[in-house]
Amino acid sequence: MNKERRACKSILTITIVISLLLSLFLTFSVDNECSSTAESPSKPLSKKWTFMVYFANDNSLNDEGYTKLHDEIKPLGSDGNVDIVILMDYRGEGADLGDGKTHLYYVEPGELIEFTGIFAEEENTADPCILSKFVNWTIDNYPSEHYCLSVWDHGDGWDTSGGNCADDHPYHDTMTMTEMKKAFSWIKEHLENATGNAEKGYSGVHLDVVGYDECLMAQFEVEYQFKDYLNIIVASEEVESSGWPYDTILSHLKGNYSWSPEELAAAIVDDYMDSRPTQSSQTMSAYNLTRLDNDLSEKTNDFFQLLKHKAGTYNSEIGTARSNTESYPFPSGGKHFDLYDFASEINNTISDQEIKNVSQELMKSIKYSCIKEGHSEEGMFAHPNTYGIHFYFPTDGSNHWGGDNYRDLDSSIDTQLDEFLDHYASSEDSTNLIPTCSITNPNEGEEVSGNYTVSGSASDDDGIDYVQIKIDRGAWQNTTGTTAWSWIWNTTLYSNGNHTIFVRSSDLDDDADYSLTSIRNVTVNNGGDISVEPPTNSNAELTGSNYENITITWTKSADDGGGENDITDYEIYYNQTYSKDKIGYTLLASLGPGNTSYVHENDGLNTTN
Repeated sequence: MNKERRACKSILTITIVISLLLSLFLTFSVDNECSSTAESPSKPLSKKWTFMVYFANDNSLNDEGYTKLHDEIKPLGSDGNVDIVILMDYRGEGADLGDGKTHLYYVEPGELIEFTGIFAEEENTADPCILSKFVNWTIDNYPSEHYCLSVWDHGDGWDTSGGNCADDHPYHDTMTMTEMKKAFSWIKEHLENATGNAEKGYSGVHLDVVGYDECLMAQFEVEYQFKDYLNIIVASEEVESSGWPYDTILSHLKGNYSWSPEELAAAIVDDYMDSRPTQSSQTMSAYNLTRLDNDLSEKTNDFFQLLKHKAGTYNSEIGTARSNTESYPFPSGGKHFDLYDFASEINNTISDQEIKNVSQELMKSIKYSCIKEGHSEEGMFAHPNTYGIHFYFPTDGSNHWGGDNYRDLDSSIDTQLDEFLDHYASSEDSTNLIPTCSITNPNEGEEVSGNYTVSGSASDDDGIDYVQIKIDRGAWQNTTGTTAWSWIWNTTLYSNGNHTIFVRSSDLDDDADYSLTSIRNVTVNNGGDISVEPPTNSNAELTGSNYENITITWTKSADDGGGENDITDYEIYYNQTYSKDKIGYTLLASLGPGNTSYVHENDGLNTTN
């Protein structure tokens, strides 16, 4: 996504970001055993949002799920701007509420309209086919500009042995991360194959917001697993208490139906936290998976790769950092650790400057990727140093491969996180030298067109196994050559505008490493008008006392409503200290097209820039 940033300093400095809607053409294949051929939606695009809830309720949460549907969702129902669609699977045995069957509902105010013949009387909600079938049917029958899916069940991060779409009767089954990735890939394929998407205003090939109304799912391993298929994930680092407040969330969405996906995600975080003011253990966060894919995943790999190389030398210091890091579930002794807090503790504990550098870069990237984060500040089980995303760090290295096999996760395949766990558990440094990789062409900021040859070099004492490249959120692809490498980029398959090239190499050692990722930002220009008039910050001033009420106004972009290059949002950031490179800024708000002002109230930022 092409974003232009312009900083303007008056009494304070505000970064306003303009996002352009760009076309990106990707080709890929998926295991398509459950997806159906997508035709034109049976209903014309008429709504702003479609809100789906996948109630995997055939387990110990049956009565709570029944109450959520009948007491919180049913009274509100759909309206002229928001459609609400539910898949409910009631518990087959030992439940006080429900009938033990699977139901597909469209929710009217005070009424559940059931569709029969779409699903069997008893479906296995742990089957990825059922999840994708539910979402794809909903997309076809209730098309809208944006889609939000909430998945309700037990959860424990990547380890799904105890939950995640669990169906106890009669299947005794849960959906693994690998299976859920299949479901999301089928949904993405369905969106891509549906005819008339552009004309009907479809939001693209990713679900806009996916929420895990489950415990402990705000995890790097989970979010990395689905980064190619989703835009935003909302989840909790901690054990949830009573689930999401659907009545509040849906009431706010219906009253603010023009919300962008970022605004809805942030509102879900706020509504969840506000619904439990006395629960000291509560956390909730929303993360942008585009940023996770393009930035956070690379910084996470660099961080754990360097720690792997010093896992023996600094074993005690790493253990101390781990002990001081926020962990989940409460109150202590958990196996999930806040990623930002751990990086901060490593930065404070280990004197090695290279490790400090990657720790600080990881911390910046986490803040950049986080849309909104909430946590309890006080109480016996509070998490004051929570930043919205944790990772798996078991106490005993010998037991960290449980559940559906940690090594099969994409994060284990693509990053050095699992290798770090191995080396820390054995208290051994990795002696392999990290390879290098560099880009010769193009230069930073260069304009490219047609079939452009991207080239560079790589080196390692053991030799280079392969060099990989990706463009934006695309998949990694092998280049031609190793120590001297090249790759032909057909830029005509990409929209005019800004794009990012990522390149890395891997060596031939048995304990192989990736190089640090080399990055080039370029502009594709294959003809046509690609000029974009950036917004102008016409006024920025403080109103009220103590720097607490900030009003920002700006001139609407020339491309706001301008057609093909129409903007998608204005993003407003703040930082405690001014940075001309816009490093360390935190997202305050994401506003849709047509907005020209924003008021930030009573946050006590004091020295905001």
